[in-house]
Amino acid sequence: MPWLANKQDREGALAEADIIEHLSLEKLVNENKCLCQIEPCSAVFGYGKKLDKSIKNGLNWLLNNIAKDYEAISERVQRDTAEQRAVEEQEKKERAERVRRAREE
Repeated sequence: MPWLANKQDREGALAEADIIEHLSLEKLVNENKCLCQIEPCSAVFGYGKKLDKSIKNGLNWLLNNIAKDYEAISERVQRDTAEQRAVEEQEKKERAERVRRAREE
């Protein structure tokens, strides 16, 4: 996951190492076994060609990693979506049953 460390143009902006420490990113990344990239940036420069290069780098990093693992990500999305639909269907049945019982009383 990319971390865009904005406000680097401001006095007192945290350095990359301080961001890692304050957010416990090393622990988070290791526990979740995920890739991580920190891009110190400043979003005040505009858009298009004037966009901070670090923002472009962070987004490119994210897109490249998605493309690299697209098949696995897609399978996970399909699996998670099916599981969520099953949970929602079960909840719907339980609500309908509660309504039916309440009407019988």
